[in-house]
Amino acid sequence: MFGSFRAYNVPTGSMENTVFAGETMLVEKFSYGISTQNLPPVLCDAVPYKQFITFRLPDHGETVIFRHTGERDDDADSRIQLFMKRCIAVSGDLVELRHGELLVNGQLIPPPRTAAQVQFSEAMRGEFNERNQYATFPVGRLYSPDDWGPMRVPSKGDTLFLSATGYREWASFIRKEGHDVNVDEETIDNIPASWYIVERTYMFALGDNRTNSVDSRYFGFVPTDDVIGTPLIILKAVDPETGSFIWNRVGTIIH
Repeated sequence: MFGSFRAYNVPTGSMENTVFAGETMLVEKFSYGISTQNLPPVLCDAVPYKQFITFRLPDHGETVIFRHTGERDDDADSRIQLFMKRCIAVSGDLVELRHGELLVNGQLIPPPRTAAQVQFSEAMRGEFNERNQYATFPVGRLYSPDDWGPMRVPSKGDTLFLSATGYREWASFIRKEGHDVNVDEETIDNIPASWYIVERTYMFALGDNRTNSVDSRYFGFVPTDDVIGTPLIILKAVDPETGSFIWNRVGTIIH
């Protein structure tokens, strides 16, 4: 099908050492479904995004390319900005990071074998977590990147009960589902509401290089219908500092 493959440039080191900044990957855009991203390249980034058919949902451990529609406190953004992360958990899963270790449904999940291993001293790690806890999702819980959750990944049809605190925590999530939220008046679309029914299916995405990744710990859960494809192989690798080609990375299969 036309538009089933696309080259994608890696801009950051959030997925090191699975892929590196400066590399170009071949992305397959047909496995999960058909969307406007399957249109010819001249059109797919110019028209509003819409998924037409869903074939399957991302599964645990898969690397995925998805539309990033804004940071934690942003409303829905129609621009096409693509992120690559790993699907760590799916709808209904309970996610927790405890002292840097990932648990899904209470089971310890080791880092991918290709993940960058960054060593922090305890003092540096404490400073890193304290500095970033005000930027994590959801607002006000002060989760740190290393101690996040536990939280259940929302699923379509779930009920969110909205106390005053709940409104603050879930406001941007509900806005990105297409609604107007007034936290002070506790209204959704100008109607007083004490609960909200989730309208989409979600996943939790993490970068392999967790100390250098903006991911679901920060911007929240990712709608599965925003997933547009999966990376396959490295097409080109360039050292971002020297500009020289790294030939032994070309053809590397991405897991």
